[in-house]
Amino acid sequence: MNIWAFLDLFSIISCVLVAELVYSRNPKDPLNRSFCVLAIALGFWAFIQFGFSLSRSYEEALIWRRLLAAWPFILIAGISFTLRLTELDWFMKTRWFDASIVLPAVVFAILEFSGHLVLGPPREFTVGWVPGTAPFSPISVSAMVWFVGNIVVMIFLVARYVISAPESQKRSHARFYFLALVIVGGVTMVDEVTIVFSLGIPYLNPIGFAVGAVCVGYAMRKYKMFSLTPMTAAESIISTMDDMLLLVDKGGKIITANNASHDTLGYREIDLIGQDASVLFATPWTWLNDILCGQEIPNRRVTDTEVTLVKKDTQSIPVSLSGTAIYDEGDKIQGVILIGRDISERKKAEAEKAELEAMYEQSQKLESIGRLAGGVAHDMNNILGAILASASFVKEEIDNASVAGKSIDDILSACQRGRDLTLNLLGFARRGKYVKSDISINHLVTETVAILRRTISKRIGVRVNLENGLPLFEGDRGQIQSVLMNICINAVDSFDTAGEVSIETRRVCLDEKRSAKLGGIKSGNYIQLKVVDNGTGMDAYTMRNAFEPFFTTKPIGKGTGLGLAMAYGVVTNHKGAITIESELGKGTTISVYFPSTDRPTPTLRSKENEENSFDHPARRDGVDGAGILLVDDEPLFQSSTKRLLTKMGHEVFVADSGYEALDLYGKNSEKIAVILLDMIMPGMDGKEVFYKLKKINPNAKILIISGFDKDDNVDRLLSHGAHGYLQKPFNMQTLSKELETIIRR
Repeated sequence: MNIWAFLDLFSIISCVLVAELVYSRNPKDPLNRSFCVLAIALGFWAFIQFGFSLSRSYEEALIWRRLLAAWPFILIAGISFTLRLTELDWFMKTRWFDASIVLPAVVFAILEFSGHLVLGPPREFTVGWVPGTAPFSPISVSAMVWFVGNIVVMIFLVARYVISAPESQKRSHARFYFLALVIVGGVTMVDEVTIVFSLGIPYLNPIGFAVGAVCVGYAMRKYKMFSLTPMTAAESIISTMDDMLLLVDKGGKIITANNASHDTLGYREIDLIGQDASVLFATPWTWLNDILCGQEIPNRRVTDTEVTLVKKDTQSIPVSLSGTAIYDEGDKIQGVILIGRDISERKKAEAEKAELEAMYEQSQKLESIGRLAGGVAHDMNNILGAILASASFVKEEIDNASVAGKSIDDILSACQRGRDLTLNLLGFARRGKYVKSDISINHLVTETVAILRRTISKRIGVRVNLENGLPLFEGDRGQIQSVLMNICINAVDSFDTAGEVSIETRRVCLDEKRSAKLGGIKSGNYIQLKVVDNGTGMDAYTMRNAFEPFFTTKPIGKGTGLGLAMAYGVVTNHKGAITIESELGKGTTISVYFPSTDRPTPTLRSKENEENSFDHPARRDGVDGAGILLVDDEPLFQSSTKRLLTKMGHEVFVADSGYEALDLYGKNSEKIAVILLDMIMPGMDGKEVFYKLKKINPNAKILIISGFDKDDNVDRLLSHGAHGYLQKPFNMQTLSKELETIIRR
């Protein structure tokens, strides 16, 4: 390797290192990127000269000589950097730049590659291979004039910028670049003289280029990258800000876009600059159009306007956009600054918040209606209790086979239906604590399906898919079975003629996000019960109101609108969730979630008989007449129940308030064997009366009665010595059996 090849190698290393130094410190700066391209181009030229000078034959030298045809593009890199440095980079986007710079460069590169018409063929000297003298021709003259002319223009632009630059840092930076251009130009002239006069000296361009690159790199490092000025600070802020910033000229073209704009909209810088701003808007933005058209509008600045922008991949995104119009001294529009922020995540959060608020509002509404439904059910149970007691009394006095006896049976049957209705109301109202027991959902589904198949049309199929090994969950077995039956009946009623109901069970694990969407239940392990039908389905309005009490789409007399409302109340009271998915003509899916336990599923047991059924055979009190204190504030229930108890042979004391009950018991405690105590009374309620009676006689036998379902208060009284609980309405047989059990204790 001779000294000239060594200098070429030094030039390669110098150019690459300077490019890396400048680019790595601020890779997003367009001027730094432009300089990096220029330095790499100069290093490539030095690399070609290095290989050229070390060629061992003419053929090898010819290969390297052809690569020297890239010299016009190296000049383009220098011109681009000059225009950016002197803040004339807009010229690169014009047709003049393409016509005067790019097109001639392409033409000269092709001619140089094919015929050595500018620099000449390779020639060997004692110091290595160099380009020979090019033939004198219009092409070679044009190429040299074009090359020298561009160098002169570059020197002129930089010299003017040194004089007119508004900041001292920029002027100092430009001076170093001016020096680099002079060095490169001088070395180039020396090379041309060497070739023309055949002096035998190798190309000095690579070392001149390296010196020039080092000068410019030093200037950029000293005066641009580490000096804080208002201009450089503004450029840094715009480049690194999180919000999109677009500068639109008066013609509606985008002339500046920061990195956030490129990242958010998916455009490269080269694609976005020069685009018409209107292509970014899903629908025309009236404010921007009016401003650019020169119309007089009241607001020359708008803030936080929600618009929809279109990304390069045609995806739409919501953006909070602010705009400020820029006017000259003559009050003529010059452009608009747009600053926007992608609010997709905010919109998504707002939608989720609105959904949660709607769910909360629905829950509050159902809670309010539930309290009303519970009160209605309580009063209805008192009325049904009076009717049932009176009917039971009359039934004992007449011939059961007579017309009157059959009428009494109809009354009792009607009471049965009325009781079922009030139980649904109480289930919806979620009054009270359910009777806890371990429930196997698979066993419950099996029992319910067996009943369902015996009662529905043969044209309706029931398909069951139960996951094996499901754990138990804790709840009221009767209420859960009522929920399942109501859901299945609704599914069956959705068919015009034939169809299929599918019942599935499986184990699911709900994370916090999914449990929040299910009404805010706790995350964890749940048992999912899913009932799917392919019936008529529901529209959006029906789905929104499906859990509303008394809302029904069934014909009059076919439904009460309490089935799903009751199911909602029961499931919520069991700390679970229930959802509906439906579409008209495609069917409905109802999913119920119950929190599971770790206890295994027990073997299937036969269902116990309902003690409160009206179908028990009539039975007489198996004990001698006893004193009964009936404490209830409902006159009808008092009178009818008193007649029933008297018919059983008991002596009855009646109190319509807690105070009267305490007074009667204090005077007749020796005669009173059992106290029938209502829980809900004005003044002193049943709970308070219970504890006062226990103070009078700790051994007092008290049977709790109520129109409400069993709740925590009842459970507490039972644990403190109450002897039983009866829910109104109850018949003669049920009351007789309960009294017999208590009296014999």
